[in-house]
Amino acid sequence: MDFDSMIEEIKKDYVSPQSLGLRTTKKVIKGEVEEYVKSCRYNVHLILTNHHKFESLVWDNFSSSVYFEGQKLTNHLITELCIWFEKVYQITIQEADFRKVLHLVANQNPVHLLEEFLDSFNEAYPEKNGWDGVPRLETLLIKYFGVQDTKLTRAYSKKFFIGAIRRALYSTLEKPVKKDESLILYGTQGIGKTMAVKALALQERWFSNEELDIKSKDSYYKIHGKLLYEVGEWAGRTKDHNQQKNWQTKTIDRFRPVSATYQVEIPRKVSFIITTNEMNLFTDPSGSRRYWPVRCGYDYTRNKAGEIVGVAWAPHKKINVVELEKIAPQLWLEARFLANETNEDGTQKHIHYLSPTEEEARKESNKLYNSSHPWEEAVLREIDSLGGRATVNMIMNNMGLPYYEQNRKSKTIIESILQQNEYKKCRFRIDRSHVRGWKK
Repeated sequence: MDFDSMIEEIKKDYVSPQSLGLRTTKKVIKGEVEEYVKSCRYNVHLILTNHHKFESLVWDNFSSSVYFEGQKLTNHLITELCIWFEKVYQITIQEADFRKVLHLVANQNPVHLLEEFLDSFNEAYPEKNGWDGVPRLETLLIKYFGVQDTKLTRAYSKKFFIGAIRRALYSTLEKPVKKDESLILYGTQGIGKTMAVKALALQERWFSNEELDIKSKDSYYKIHGKLLYEVGEWAGRTKDHNQQKNWQTKTIDRFRPVSATYQVEIPRKVSFIITTNEMNLFTDPSGSRRYWPVRCGYDYTRNKAGEIVGVAWAPHKKINVVELEKIAPQLWLEARFLANETNEDGTQKHIHYLSPTEEEARKESNKLYNSSHPWEEAVLREIDSLGGRATVNMIMNNMGLPYYEQNRKSKTIIESILQQNEYKKCRFRIDRSHVRGWKK
Protein backbone atom coordinates (compact mmCIF):
# COMPACT_ATOMS: atom_id res chain seq x y z
CA MET A 1 0.00 0.00 0.00
CA ASP A 2 1.47 3.40 -0.99
CA PHE A 3 1.51 6.43 1.31
CA ASP A 4 -1.46 8.19 -0.33
CA SER A 5 -3.61 5.07 -0.11
CA MET A 6 -2.74 4.67 3.58
CA ILE A 7 -3.76 8.28 4.25
CA GLU A 8 -7.09 7.72 2.47
CA GLU A 9 -7.76 4.62 4.55
CA ILE A 10 -6.99 6.50 7.76
CA LYS A 11 -9.35 9.31 6.72
CA LYS A 12 -12.13 6.78 6.11
CA ASP A 13 -11.82 5.38 9.64
CA TYR A 14 -11.02 8.65 11.38
CA VAL A 15 -13.51 10.25 13.77
CA SER A 16 -12.28 13.30 15.63
CA PRO A 17 -11.12 12.78 19.23
CA GLN A 18 -13.48 15.56 20.31
CA SER A 19 -16.49 13.73 18.84
CA LEU A 20 -15.55 10.59 20.74
CA GLY A 21 -14.77 12.48 23.97
CA LEU A 22 -11.18 11.19 24.08
CA ARG A 23 -8.63 12.39 26.57
CA THR A 24 -5.81 14.30 24.93
CA THR A 25 -2.47 15.71 25.94
CA LYS A 26 -0.41 18.59 24.55
CA LYS A 27 3.22 18.38 23.58
CA VAL A 28 5.63 21.06 22.42
CA ILE A 29 7.49 19.88 19.35
CA LYS A 30 9.98 22.24 17.66
CA GLY A 31 8.40 25.19 19.39
CA GLU A 32 4.86 24.31 18.36
CA VAL A 33 2.13 22.97 20.63
CA GLU A 34 0.47 19.83 19.25
CA GLU A 35 -2.41 17.84 20.69
CA TYR A 36 -2.22 14.05 20.94
CA VAL A 37 -4.67 11.35 22.01
CA LYS A 38 -3.57 9.75 25.26
CA SER A 39 -2.57 6.08 25.13
CA CYS A 40 -4.84 4.76 27.88
CA ARG A 41 -7.50 2.12 28.38
CA TYR A 42 -10.18 4.76 28.90
CA ASN A 43 -9.68 6.08 25.35
CA VAL A 44 -9.64 2.56 23.93
CA HIS A 45 -12.94 1.89 25.70
CA LEU A 46 -14.50 5.06 24.25
CA ILE A 47 -13.38 4.24 20.71
CA LEU A 48 -14.61 0.65 20.91
CA THR A 49 -17.94 1.85 22.32
CA ASN A 50 -18.65 4.85 20.08
CA HIS A 51 -16.70 4.46 16.84
CA HIS A 52 -18.77 3.23 13.87
CA LYS A 53 -16.04 0.71 12.96
CA PHE A 54 -16.86 -1.35 16.04
CA GLU A 55 -20.64 -1.54 15.69
CA SER A 56 -20.31 -5.28 14.96
CA LEU A 57 -18.37 -5.98 18.18
CA VAL A 58 -20.54 -8.42 20.17
CA TRP A 59 -20.43 -11.12 22.82
CA ASP A 60 -21.91 -14.44 21.70
CA ASN A 61 -23.65 -16.05 24.66
CA PHE A 62 -23.67 -19.44 22.92
CA SER A 63 -19.90 -19.74 22.49
CA SER A 64 -18.93 -17.34 25.31
CA SER A 65 -16.73 -15.58 22.77
CA VAL A 66 -16.12 -12.15 21.25
CA TYR A 67 -17.09 -11.68 17.60
CA PHE A 68 -16.03 -8.77 15.39
CA GLU A 69 -17.22 -8.35 11.79
CA GLY A 70 -18.56 -11.88 11.93
CA GLN A 71 -15.21 -13.37 12.99
CA LYS A 72 -14.45 -15.03 16.29
CA LEU A 73 -11.74 -13.17 18.19
CA THR A 74 -8.26 -14.55 17.58
CA ASN A 75 -4.73 -13.48 18.54
CA HIS A 76 -4.17 -12.45 14.93
CA LEU A 77 -7.27 -10.24 14.96
CA ILE A 78 -6.23 -8.60 18.24
CA THR A 79 -2.83 -7.72 16.75
CA GLU A 80 -4.53 -6.24 13.66
CA LEU A 81 -6.78 -4.05 15.81
CA CYS A 82 -3.88 -2.87 17.99
CA ILE A 83 -2.08 -1.78 14.82
CA TRP A 84 -5.23 0.04 13.68
CA PHE A 85 -5.31 2.00 16.95
CA GLU A 86 -1.68 3.00 16.47
CA LYS A 87 -2.23 3.94 12.82
CA VAL A 88 -5.40 5.99 13.25
CA TYR A 89 -5.10 7.46 16.78
CA GLN A 90 -1.43 6.87 17.70
CA ILE A 91 -2.63 4.89 20.71
CA THR A 92 -0.13 2.28 21.85
CA ILE A 93 -1.43 -0.32 24.29
CA GLN A 94 -0.32 -3.77 25.41
CA GLU A 95 -2.27 -6.54 23.68
CA ALA A 96 -3.19 -8.10 27.05
CA ASP A 97 -4.79 -4.81 28.19
CA PHE A 98 -6.46 -4.33 24.82
CA ARG A 99 -7.99 -7.80 25.05
CA LYS A 100 -9.51 -7.03 28.46
CA VAL A 101 -11.10 -3.78 27.25
CA LEU A 102 -12.35 -5.53 24.11
CA HIS A 103 -14.06 -8.20 26.23
CA LEU A 104 -15.57 -5.54 28.49
CA VAL A 105 -17.15 -3.65 25.59
CA ALA A 106 -18.28 -6.79 23.78
CA ASN A 107 -20.08 -7.99 26.92
CA GLN A 108 -22.25 -4.89 26.72
CA ASN A 109 -23.58 -6.17 23.37
CA PRO A 110 -24.74 -9.77 24.00
CA VAL A 111 -26.17 -11.88 21.18
CA HIS A 112 -26.91 -15.57 20.65
CA LEU A 113 -25.65 -16.47 17.18
CA LEU A 114 -27.27 -19.91 17.11
CA GLU A 115 -30.65 -18.49 18.09
CA GLU A 116 -30.25 -15.72 15.52
CA PHE A 117 -29.61 -18.35 12.86
CA LEU A 118 -32.77 -20.25 13.80
CA ASP A 119 -34.78 -17.00 14.01
CA SER A 120 -33.84 -16.25 10.40
CA PHE A 121 -36.43 -18.89 9.38
CA ASN A 122 -39.27 -17.23 11.33
CA GLU A 123 -40.45 -15.08 8.44
CA ALA A 124 -41.01 -18.10 6.18
CA TYR A 125 -43.01 -20.03 8.82
CA PRO A 126 -44.16 -17.54 11.49
CA GLU A 127 -46.91 -19.80 12.91
CA LYS A 128 -44.41 -22.25 14.43
CA ASN A 129 -41.36 -19.98 14.88
CA GLY A 130 -39.63 -21.13 11.71
CA TRP A 131 -40.61 -24.81 11.78
CA ASP A 132 -42.52 -25.83 8.63
CA GLY A 133 -44.74 -28.17 10.68
CA VAL A 134 -43.47 -31.42 9.10
CA PRO A 135 -42.54 -33.94 11.87
CA ARG A 136 -39.06 -35.35 11.24
CA LEU A 137 -37.38 -35.84 14.59
CA GLU A 138 -39.05 -39.04 15.70
CA THR A 139 -38.06 -40.94 12.55
CA LEU A 140 -34.68 -39.26 11.93
CA LEU A 141 -32.54 -42.19 13.10
CA ILE A 142 -34.73 -44.66 11.24
CA LYS A 143 -34.97 -42.84 7.92
CA TYR A 144 -31.46 -41.41 7.60
CA PHE A 145 -29.25 -43.65 9.75
CA GLY A 146 -30.92 -46.99 9.06
CA VAL A 147 -31.74 -47.76 12.71
CA GLN A 148 -34.47 -50.30 13.52
CA ASP A 149 -37.91 -48.79 13.93
CA THR A 150 -38.83 -49.31 17.60
CA LYS A 151 -40.53 -47.19 20.24
CA LEU A 152 -37.17 -46.79 21.98
CA THR A 153 -35.42 -45.63 18.79
CA ARG A 154 -38.14 -43.04 18.23
CA ALA A 155 -37.77 -41.85 21.81
CA TYR A 156 -33.98 -41.54 21.44
CA SER A 157 -34.33 -39.65 18.17
CA LYS A 158 -36.85 -37.13 19.41
CA LYS A 159 -35.67 -36.62 22.98
CA PHE A 160 -31.98 -36.28 22.18
CA PHE A 161 -32.61 -33.25 19.97
CA ILE A 162 -35.18 -31.66 22.28
CA GLY A 163 -32.67 -31.92 25.12
CA ALA A 164 -29.85 -30.65 22.92
CA ILE A 165 -31.73 -27.52 21.84
CA ARG A 166 -32.86 -26.80 25.40
CA ARG A 167 -29.26 -26.98 26.58
CA ALA A 168 -27.91 -24.93 23.64
CA LEU A 169 -30.48 -22.11 23.84
CA TYR A 170 -31.70 -21.94 27.41
CA SER A 171 -28.98 -23.20 29.76
CA THR A 172 -27.83 -20.45 32.16
CA LEU A 173 -25.78 -20.24 35.33
CA GLU A 174 -28.99 -19.73 37.30
CA LYS A 175 -30.89 -22.55 35.54
CA PRO A 176 -28.48 -24.95 33.83
CA VAL A 177 -30.08 -27.64 31.69
CA LYS A 178 -29.22 -31.15 32.86
CA LYS A 179 -28.64 -33.48 29.94
CA ASP A 180 -26.31 -36.37 30.79
CA GLU A 181 -27.23 -38.64 27.90
CA SER A 182 -25.09 -39.16 24.81
CA LEU A 183 -26.30 -40.75 21.60
CA ILE A 184 -24.07 -43.58 20.32
CA LEU A 185 -24.06 -44.38 16.60
CA TYR A 186 -22.74 -47.90 16.08
CA GLY A 187 -22.05 -48.79 12.45
CA THR A 188 -19.52 -50.04 9.94
CA GLN A 189 -16.53 -47.82 9.26
CA GLY A 190 -16.91 -45.61 6.19
CA ILE A 191 -20.70 -45.20 6.10
CA GLY A 192 -20.45 -41.47 6.86
CA LYS A 193 -21.21 -41.22 10.59
CA THR A 194 -18.84 -38.28 11.13
CA MET A 195 -20.09 -36.32 8.11
CA ALA A 196 -23.67 -36.96 9.23
CA VAL A 197 -23.06 -35.54 12.70
CA LYS A 198 -21.27 -32.57 11.13
CA ALA A 199 -24.27 -31.95 8.88
CA LEU A 200 -26.60 -32.02 11.89
CA ALA A 201 -24.48 -29.34 13.63
CA LEU A 202 -25.64 -26.79 11.01
CA GLN A 203 -22.35 -24.92 10.63
CA GLU A 204 -18.65 -25.77 10.79
CA ARG A 205 -18.11 -23.54 13.84
CA TRP A 206 -20.75 -25.42 15.84
CA PHE A 207 -19.17 -28.85 15.33
CA SER A 208 -15.98 -30.49 16.50
CA ASN A 209 -14.49 -33.94 16.76
CA GLU A 210 -11.08 -33.13 18.21
CA GLU A 211 -9.86 -35.76 20.62
CA LEU A 212 -10.90 -35.02 24.20
CA ASP A 213 -8.75 -35.65 27.25
CA ILE A 214 -11.14 -35.12 30.14
CA LYS A 215 -8.23 -34.99 32.59
CA SER A 216 -7.04 -31.77 30.94
CA LYS A 217 -8.67 -28.34 31.28
CA ASP A 218 -8.25 -28.05 27.50
CA SER A 219 -11.32 -30.25 27.25
CA TYR A 220 -13.41 -27.32 28.50
CA TYR A 221 -12.05 -24.98 25.82
CA LYS A 222 -12.82 -27.49 23.10
CA ILE A 223 -16.47 -28.16 23.93
CA HIS A 224 -17.71 -24.59 24.37
CA GLY A 225 -19.36 -22.97 21.40
CA LYS A 226 -20.29 -26.37 19.94
CA LEU A 227 -23.80 -27.56 19.27
CA LEU A 228 -22.71 -31.15 18.67
CA TYR A 229 -19.41 -32.76 19.61
CA GLU A 230 -18.55 -36.06 17.98
CA VAL A 231 -16.49 -38.40 20.12
CA GLY A 232 -15.00 -40.74 17.52
CA GLU A 233 -14.43 -44.34 18.62
CA TRP A 234 -15.08 -43.08 22.16
CA ALA A 235 -11.68 -41.38 22.23
CA GLY A 236 -10.79 -39.76 25.54
CA ARG A 237 -12.72 -42.29 27.60
CA THR A 238 -10.97 -42.95 30.88
CA LYS A 239 -10.82 -46.20 32.82
CA ASP A 240 -11.90 -44.28 35.91
CA HIS A 241 -15.70 -44.58 35.67
CA ASN A 242 -16.30 -42.04 38.44
CA GLN A 243 -14.11 -39.45 36.72
CA GLN A 244 -15.89 -40.09 33.41
CA LYS A 245 -19.27 -39.77 35.09
CA ASN A 246 -18.36 -36.57 36.95
CA TRP A 247 -17.08 -34.91 33.78
CA GLN A 248 -19.99 -35.98 31.62
CA THR A 249 -22.72 -34.99 34.08
CA LYS A 250 -21.47 -31.44 34.65
CA THR A 251 -23.98 -28.70 33.91
CA ILE A 252 -21.56 -25.85 34.65
CA ASP A 253 -17.89 -25.86 33.69
CA ARG A 254 -15.47 -24.06 36.01
CA PHE A 255 -11.94 -23.37 34.79
CA ARG A 256 -9.40 -20.60 34.31
CA PRO A 257 -8.80 -19.61 30.69
CA VAL A 258 -5.18 -19.22 29.60
CA SER A 259 -5.39 -15.45 29.24
CA ALA A 260 -7.49 -14.88 32.36
CA THR A 261 -6.57 -14.16 35.96
CA TYR A 262 -9.69 -15.60 37.54
CA GLN A 263 -11.73 -18.76 37.16
CA VAL A 264 -14.82 -18.54 34.98
CA GLU A 265 -18.15 -20.36 35.22
CA ILE A 266 -19.89 -21.25 31.95
CA PRO A 267 -23.11 -23.26 31.59
CA ARG A 268 -22.49 -26.30 29.42
CA LYS A 269 -24.39 -26.07 26.13
CA VAL A 270 -22.92 -28.88 24.06
CA SER A 271 -24.39 -32.32 23.40
CA PHE A 272 -22.30 -35.38 22.58
CA ILE A 273 -22.69 -37.99 19.87
CA ILE A 274 -20.35 -40.98 20.05
CA THR A 275 -19.51 -42.86 16.86
CA THR A 276 -18.00 -46.33 16.92
CA ASN A 277 -17.69 -49.59 15.00
CA GLU A 278 -17.15 -51.62 18.19
CA MET A 279 -20.10 -53.25 19.97
CA ASN A 280 -18.43 -53.98 23.33
CA LEU A 281 -19.13 -50.55 24.79
CA PHE A 282 -20.01 -50.95 28.44
CA THR A 283 -18.03 -52.38 31.32
CA ASP A 284 -19.90 -50.41 33.98
CA PRO A 285 -23.61 -51.30 33.90
CA SER A 286 -24.61 -48.47 36.22
CA GLY A 287 -22.89 -45.97 33.95
CA SER A 288 -24.60 -47.12 30.76
CA ARG A 289 -27.71 -45.17 31.79
CA ARG A 290 -26.09 -42.11 30.26
CA TYR A 291 -25.69 -43.70 26.83
CA TRP A 292 -28.28 -44.30 24.12
CA PRO A 293 -26.71 -46.68 21.57
CA VAL A 294 -28.32 -47.41 18.20
CA ARG A 295 -27.19 -49.71 15.40
CA CYS A 296 -26.98 -48.08 11.97
CA GLY A 297 -27.24 -50.05 8.73
CA TYR A 298 -30.77 -51.31 8.13
CA ASP A 299 -32.14 -50.73 4.64
CA TYR A 300 -35.88 -50.05 4.43
CA THR A 301 -37.95 -50.69 1.33
CA ARG A 302 -40.92 -48.35 0.96
CA ASN A 303 -43.93 -48.31 -1.32
CA LYS A 304 -45.16 -45.28 -3.28
CA ALA A 305 -47.02 -44.02 -0.22
CA GLY A 306 -43.79 -44.02 1.79
CA GLU A 307 -44.82 -46.97 3.96
CA ILE A 308 -42.17 -49.50 5.00
CA VAL A 309 -42.78 -52.82 3.28
CA GLY A 310 -39.43 -54.53 3.86
CA VAL A 311 -36.21 -54.29 5.85
CA ALA A 312 -32.77 -55.84 5.31
CA TRP A 313 -29.41 -55.61 7.05
CA ALA A 314 -27.09 -53.50 4.85
CA PRO A 315 -24.08 -52.60 7.02
CA HIS A 316 -22.19 -50.81 4.23
CA LYS A 317 -25.02 -48.58 3.05
CA LYS A 318 -23.91 -44.95 3.32
CA ILE A 319 -25.84 -42.28 5.21
CA ASN A 320 -27.46 -39.69 2.95
CA VAL A 321 -25.45 -36.72 4.24
CA VAL A 322 -26.59 -34.37 1.46
CA GLU A 323 -30.23 -34.83 2.42
CA LEU A 324 -29.38 -34.42 6.11
CA GLU A 325 -27.76 -31.06 5.38
CA LYS A 326 -30.97 -29.90 3.68
CA ILE A 327 -33.27 -30.81 6.57
CA ALA A 328 -30.92 -30.04 9.48
CA PRO A 329 -32.29 -26.52 10.16
CA GLN A 330 -35.86 -27.87 10.23
CA LEU A 331 -34.83 -30.62 12.67
CA TRP A 332 -33.57 -28.03 15.16
CA LEU A 333 -36.55 -25.74 14.53
CA GLU A 334 -38.90 -28.64 15.26
CA ALA A 335 -36.89 -29.42 18.39
CA ARG A 336 -37.12 -25.79 19.52
CA PHE A 337 -40.86 -25.67 18.91
CA LEU A 338 -41.45 -28.89 20.88
CA ALA A 339 -39.06 -27.81 23.64
CA ASN A 340 -41.18 -24.70 24.23
CA GLU A 341 -44.59 -26.39 24.12
CA THR A 342 -46.25 -26.47 27.54
CA ASN A 343 -49.27 -28.09 29.16
CA GLU A 344 -52.13 -26.05 30.61
CA ASP A 345 -50.41 -26.02 34.00
CA GLY A 346 -47.21 -24.59 32.48
CA THR A 347 -45.16 -27.79 32.67
CA GLN A 348 -43.12 -29.01 29.72
CA LYS A 349 -45.19 -30.97 27.22
CA HIS A 350 -42.16 -32.85 25.87
CA ILE A 351 -39.56 -34.16 28.30
CA HIS A 352 -36.02 -34.87 27.06
CA TYR A 353 -35.32 -37.78 29.39
CA LEU A 354 -36.68 -41.32 29.18
CA SER A 355 -39.94 -42.33 30.84
CA PRO A 356 -39.84 -45.28 33.30
CA THR A 357 -41.09 -47.64 30.56
CA GLU A 358 -38.49 -46.36 28.09
CA GLU A 359 -35.78 -46.66 30.74
CA GLU A 360 -36.59 -50.35 31.22
CA ALA A 361 -36.40 -50.81 27.45
CA ARG A 362 -33.03 -49.05 27.44
CA LYS A 363 -31.64 -51.40 30.08
CA GLU A 364 -32.64 -54.39 28.01
CA SER A 365 -31.33 -52.87 24.77
CA ASN A 366 -27.97 -51.89 26.29
CA LYS A 367 -27.25 -55.50 27.25
CA LEU A 368 -26.38 -56.04 23.57
CA TYR A 369 -23.45 -53.65 24.01
CA ASN A 370 -22.11 -54.93 27.34
CA SER A 371 -18.54 -56.16 27.41
CA SER A 372 -17.73 -59.01 29.78
CA HIS A 373 -14.76 -58.87 32.15
CA PRO A 374 -12.25 -61.79 32.22
CA TRP A 375 -13.28 -62.44 35.85
CA GLU A 376 -17.01 -62.68 35.09
CA GLU A 377 -17.17 -66.46 34.73
CA ALA A 378 -15.15 -67.05 37.92
CA VAL A 379 -17.17 -64.52 39.97
CA LEU A 380 -20.50 -66.05 38.95
CA ARG A 381 -19.19 -69.56 39.56
CA GLU A 382 -18.00 -68.72 43.07
CA ILE A 383 -21.14 -66.90 44.20
CA ASP A 384 -23.17 -69.84 42.89
CA SER A 385 -20.99 -72.26 44.89
CA LEU A 386 -21.64 -70.11 47.98
CA GLY A 387 -25.38 -70.63 47.70
CA GLY A 388 -26.16 -67.61 45.51
CA ARG A 389 -25.28 -65.06 48.18
CA ALA A 390 -21.93 -63.84 49.44
CA THR A 391 -19.79 -60.86 50.34
CA VAL A 392 -17.16 -59.57 47.92
CA ASN A 393 -14.42 -60.71 50.30
CA MET A 394 -15.82 -64.25 50.30
CA ILE A 395 -15.81 -64.29 46.50
CA MET A 396 -12.23 -62.98 46.32
CA ASN A 397 -11.05 -65.64 48.76
CA ASN A 398 -12.80 -68.42 46.83
CA MET A 399 -11.29 -67.13 43.58
CA GLY A 400 -7.88 -67.50 45.18
CA LEU A 401 -6.87 -63.88 44.70
CA PRO A 402 -3.59 -63.07 46.48
CA TYR A 403 -3.92 -60.73 49.45
CA TYR A 404 -2.20 -57.85 47.62
CA GLU A 405 -4.81 -58.07 44.82
CA GLN A 406 -7.76 -57.90 47.21
CA ASN A 407 -7.98 -54.13 46.94
CA ARG A 408 -10.57 -51.47 46.15
CA LYS A 409 -10.07 -51.88 42.41
CA SER A 410 -10.77 -55.63 42.54
CA LYS A 411 -13.83 -55.07 44.73
CA THR A 412 -15.20 -52.52 42.25
CA ILE A 413 -14.74 -54.95 39.35
CA ILE A 414 -16.53 -57.77 41.21
CA GLU A 415 -19.38 -55.50 42.32
CA SER A 416 -19.78 -54.29 38.73
CA ILE A 417 -19.98 -57.89 37.45
CA LEU A 418 -22.58 -58.81 40.10
CA GLN A 419 -24.64 -55.71 39.37
CA GLN A 420 -24.53 -56.42 35.64
CA ASN A 421 -25.88 -59.90 36.32
CA GLU A 422 -28.79 -58.54 38.38
CA TYR A 423 -27.43 -59.27 41.86
CA LYS A 424 -28.51 -56.78 44.52
CA LYS A 425 -26.60 -55.45 47.50
CA CYS A 426 -28.43 -56.24 50.74
CA ARG A 427 -28.07 -57.49 54.33
CA PHE A 428 -28.47 -61.15 55.29
CA ARG A 429 -27.27 -63.69 57.89
CA ILE A 430 -24.24 -65.94 57.45
CA ASP A 431 -23.16 -68.13 60.38
CA ARG A 432 -25.27 -66.18 62.89
CA SER A 433 -23.81 -62.87 61.77
CA HIS A 434 -25.46 -60.08 59.80
CA VAL A 435 -23.37 -59.14 56.77
CA ARG A 436 -23.77 -56.84 53.80
CA GLY A 437 -23.31 -58.75 50.57
CA TRP A 438 -24.88 -59.66 47.24
CA LYS A 439 -27.73 -61.93 46.19
CA LYS A 440 -30.47 -62.08 43.59
